[in-house]
Amino acid sequence: ANTIRQSIVDSSINTLSRIRYENEAQLSTLINIGSQMGGSPYIEPFRFSEEPQKSYQLRKQLILYNATTSFYERLYLVFDIDDYLYSSTTSIQIDMFLNSIMLFDGTAPEELRNLLRTHKGIRVLKSQRVESSLLDGRTQNMVTIIVPIGTSQYQSVGSLMFMVEESVYQDMFADEIERKRNTYLINEGAVIAGSRSFEIPDDVVLQYTGNRDGTYDKTVEYEGKQYLLVATAGELNDMRYCSLMPQEEITANMQSATLGFWIFLFALSVPCIFLVYYFAHRNYKPIRDIRHMFTDQGQGADDFAVIKDGIDRLVGRNVDLNSRLGESESARKSALIKDFVKCRYKDRRVCVEAAASLGLDIDKRYYKVALVGMAPGSNALSIEKLTEMLGPDFCGYGVEVLALEQILFVLFSNDAAQIDAWMKRALDACRSLGESVAVSVSNTHESFSHAATAYLEANTAYDNRFIMGSDSLLRFEDVSAAAKSTVPHMRNYLDTLKKTLRSGDSGAIDGVIDDMLTHLRGTGMSLFAFRLIYNEIISVLINEQIGQADPVDTLHIYDVFTLSNCRSIGDLDDMLRKLCRELFQKKRLDERDGAHSEIQHIVEYMNEHFTDPLLNIGAIADRFDMSAAKLSLDFKELMDMTPSDYLLLLRMEKSKELLAKTDMSIKEICAASGYYDTSGFIRRFRGYMAMTPVQYRQSKRAGK
Repeated sequence: ANTIRQSIVDSSINTLSRIRYENEAQLSTLINIGSQMGGSPYIEPFRFSEEPQKSYQLRKQLILYNATTSFYERLYLVFDIDDYLYSSTTSIQIDMFLNSIMLFDGTAPEELRNLLRTHKGIRVLKSQRVESSLLDGRTQNMVTIIVPIGTSQYQSVGSLMFMVEESVYQDMFADEIERKRNTYLINEGAVIAGSRSFEIPDDVVLQYTGNRDGTYDKTVEYEGKQYLLVATAGELNDMRYCSLMPQEEITANMQSATLGFWIFLFALSVPCIFLVYYFAHRNYKPIRDIRHMFTDQGQGADDFAVIKDGIDRLVGRNVDLNSRLGESESARKSALIKDFVKCRYKDRRVCVEAAASLGLDIDKRYYKVALVGMAPGSNALSIEKLTEMLGPDFCGYGVEVLALEQILFVLFSNDAAQIDAWMKRALDACRSLGESVAVSVSNTHESFSHAATAYLEANTAYDNRFIMGSDSLLRFEDVSAAAKSTVPHMRNYLDTLKKTLRSGDSGAIDGVIDDMLTHLRGTGMSLFAFRLIYNEIISVLINEQIGQADPVDTLHIYDVFTLSNCRSIGDLDDMLRKLCRELFQKKRLDERDGAHSEIQHIVEYMNEHFTDPLLNIGAIADRFDMSAAKLSLDFKELMDMTPSDYLLLLRMEKSKELLAKTDMSIKEICAASGYYDTSGFIRRFRGYMAMTPVQYRQSKRAGK
């Protein structure tokens, strides 16, 4: 009976572990989406009333995130500085959305508004009926998950609201073994979602789960009936997973198995009687010898009772030994580190004393959190090997995060440089063992209450390993610095590249890329900064294409994971040129197959006559017998720039070519580019390139 009960408990634990892994993997994906949006240079907060055109670009960005996973049904974004809510299909005032468009059965609009505006980490609302015109007029049971936009709740600029259908959780709770069992997902003292085979109030389940950590089982009673409760705690956002099974279901399994056992025993009873009689006589002397091994009692004591008593004592000692092994020093050290990162030590002194009892001196001024990736199937990395690299006056220990294939380390020292030195030694040791792993590190912290923030910093740096590359240490400070440096350096070049791509001049495209590469090489940025810059450029170019095609068809052009294979600026340059050629060729095909043939003739005419100083928008309109206003509107619709901007682009690219490849004077180049006035030409060139013609010529010749 005990064996059958334990097998049911083990089966329930396995089922809950599977649910925990699936649920926390999906939650990690939602957290990563929030972190990526917070670190993205091209998803910036704005007010709809001031910059309504930005909502269109934001919706195009949200299309890509909707294609990331099928876990959630809807994704909505809210900026703290704005009173509008955005999705991939619409933008609407928050008050109208909460009071009229999306009606929650169990959450008041004011409460949901406060959750979107107040950033206290991830918030998960229990499954409830939601009625909305955005759901095709249907009423569905939905679980709502709110995630801050940013690397932590302290750096958040807004919130993401994910709507998950309850059927997704029902599929997650489904079990191949049909049993009468209720399964619950619990967070912050409430049942978020559940699969119920019989009726019992949720409050009964919540009463017995509480805040207890680890995995456990117990027998509970409600209205005279007993139930087997099995629960386990998750590692993310204090999630808890619980199952409840009626005792009568377990008893039925026990009775069925017991009946089979007695039938089997009866079938063997007759031969066993003879065998017992035979071996009792044959082995009488060995039994007596075993008896004397356990005790020195006299001959009058029962032999089997003495042997049983001795075996019971051995079993008791074995259980005690296993208990001590389970509470070994290494396991307790790992538990201490886990509690430290979860900020469960409210008093620094208590934490220091607990560590001292385990031989860890963590009473240091500084600490950092590090994450070391574990290659699948590798045995080369271990906490013990990494701990051996620690030097004197330096303390640290770690814990394996198996679900994420990582080792989490917390390192303490009075000298922050010692921690950085250990990080490099750990990375070099992994390389010497042939391990292709990533090592990330948080900023330096002093207060123990910031441990959770330090972990999020290290995790953010680790998540950027595909862009940063894992050849060197992944620092959180590099993520912030590189992200801030991308937009200011590249805005003018990016606008020029977009216009040149639309112009259809492949030579001009190569010229703009050459100028951009020369500028980047002179900035002294890190390789990660270059990767982010190219990532932004490529993303904008792809968005240009997405505006004309299905986004899924354009995703094959660019894969962010290929950035980790770029080892030099030359590799990044090749990637950008290849993308521009592909977009350019597709544009030429679209132009041959599309409309606006008259505008195409105008573009060809401007390409042939742009060096004529008398050429302007009025002259072009007269030449093609149309008004200047109609010319501007039609030209802007096809080329995404005005005729004047396109004429400036042609003349500036011509002047750049002459400055770089000839020794003509500035006055001669001015005339050859289509300008009468030299000072006006210099003023336009400086506004276009942020430098004078002379400075541009010097920079090109210095680059050679």
